[in-house]
Amino acid sequence: MSILTVLVGQCGIQVGNEIWKRIQKNERTYSRDGYARCVGVDTEPKVVEKVLSNNAIYRKSNFVSDEEGRGNNWAFGYLGKPPQREQQQQQQRPAFSTKWRPTKSLIYQRTLEVIEEEIKRSNGFIESVIFINSLAGGTGSGLGSRLLEECKSAFSESVMYFINIVIGPNNFGDTAVSCLNSLLTMSTLIKYSNLIIFISNQQIFDFLSVKKKRNQSVTLEDINTFIADSVGLLLQYGTLPCIGCKLVSSLAPHGDHKIATLINHNVTVDDFQSWDTVLRGSVRTSLMRDAVAVNIVACCDEGDVHDLSVKINKIDSSCKALSFDGSIIPNNPSRAGRKEILVSMTSPSTTLLILIPMANQAAVKIFVGAYVHWYQKFGLSIDFFKDALQVIKSVVITNEQYLSKS
Repeated sequence: MSILTVLVGQCGIQVGNEIWKRIQKNERTYSRDGYARCVGVDTEPKVVEKVLSNNAIYRKSNFVSDEEGRGNNWAFGYLGKPPQREQQQQQQRPAFSTKWRPTKSLIYQRTLEVIEEEIKRSNGFIESVIFINSLAGGTGSGLGSRLLEECKSAFSESVMYFINIVIGPNNFGDTAVSCLNSLLTMSTLIKYSNLIIFISNQQIFDFLSVKKKRNQSVTLEDINTFIADSVGLLLQYGTLPCIGCKLVSSLAPHGDHKIATLINHNVTVDDFQSWDTVLRGSVRTSLMRDAVAVNIVACCDEGDVHDLSVKINKIDSSCKALSFDGSIIPNNPSRAGRKEILVSMTSPSTTLLILIPMANQAAVKIFVGAYVHWYQKFGLSIDFFKDALQVIKSVVITNEQYLSKS
């Protein structure tokens, strides 16, 4: 069964483009005419144009852009321009202007049309739609939330699973409103997504900073490449027929436990550490964090498959997690000699570490009214924030109760 990736915002498109460099070409990931089964959308054309100019695998009509960014404002991304602002901008532009044309619909509506066309190319059914976007920006967070919500409503009979891969900001502090955007996004994902895979920019930055030499700094490209390596392995490079089903069943065993994290990201096994060392360390970490679900994906040469299968099966028999799944991908000739492993988990304690700081920071700003007017001018009422806090609070209480009983 086929999967469709939807890349939202600058972060989503840049990371998603790196991931597609690692996806193997087959009938599950590419359409019959040879184009990647991928949709991209950004509210500014620059990133879209750059990706399309450097890659022939994408169908150009599958990428949608607008003329104005969303300024780190979730409400602007989710609701679009207020009618009076759209009308004012139209009046200010001369009729002979060639740099502007009136849009026939909102950007999320145009994106939905593109997604619908891709579903039709897959005989009217997609196993999984995988969204990739940032948690705290304007376009990735706001527009990404709107697209998930609308897709769930419009295509629930044509799509089996909706999966979100979200990249969190640096300690929810990239901008003054990062915590507010993150709160609104996460509450939407909790309501509509089957599985949320949370990737922390801060953790990746810290990890790469240790590995870099003293005179080298960690770049955005380094972070995007690192994320792409991890997610590419998590998606098993597009080789598995039902990857969405496998991920949801192994990492989201219950509706209240569906926020997964990557423990070791993409670890290359070398002469200095064995499979045993990496497996024991990763699984020990997951069990220490009260994991309810553990997923292992390893990539190795054919000669190592049997030995590694035995080791993973031993872990399965001793693992206390409610859900455990282990997969092995044999290397293709171009990747001969590489030994990689990725361990993911769903853990109540880790979920609380993600949600509580985010909610606390946002609640303080909402209580004193800080920056709330930025959202209200686009039509977002204070009730949106209150509802989002209530959704997060409900998940926090559920996970705290689980930990108190375990």
